[in-house]
Amino acid sequence: MNRGLTATKLRAVLITALIVIIAAASAGFYFGSQYLYNFAIETSKATINATSSNGESAELQKLQQSLAAQQAVIAKTNALFATDSTYQTQVVTDINRYAAAAGLPTPSYSFNNSTTGSSMGGRSSSQKGGLGRSNTSFTVSLPSSVSYNSMLTFLSGIDQNLPKLEVTSIDLKRDTKQGNVTTPALSIQVVVR
Repeated sequence: MNRGLTATKLRAVLITALIVIIAAASAGFYFGSQYLYNFAIETSKATINATSSNGESAELQKLQQSLAAQQAVIAKTNALFATDSTYQTQVVTDINRYAAAAGLPTPSYSFNNSTTGSSMGGRSSSQKGGLGRSNTSFTVSLPSSVSYNSMLTFLSGIDQNLPKLEVTSIDLKRDTKQGNVTTPALSIQVVVR
């Protein structure tokens, strides 16, 4: 018998090959479409993240520009309060400058020692606003009689000072000279943080 390839066997082989090819194509199409679907989802997420990142970075840039524009306000706000370690030097320098500008002699200073043992000055017992700020007072004395107008100029400079200084009491006495006053004691309070 001739065991060669007959038409029936060839047809069966071709049908089997066709079924295998169709099954492989279907499986390839299914897995390919799943791969493309997942790729599309990842691309969509990346696009959304990029869009939101651009929005966030644009918002961050706006905030940085706003902060840069407000640097003068920030610096002035920081200058409102003296620090515990430097307030004495700072107020002495400022008050000496105001005295010189008003034509007054150099004043003398008396910084009170606090009851807590700090050598930096007397503290009031009340905290301002719970922000770690306290009032510290000191006394300024001018050695001689001065003109009333010069005293007003001096007090105006103190009032406009940064860090904020507040004259809490003043002892003015009229001098025998026309328009002159003496001030043995001028109590000033500074807010220290």
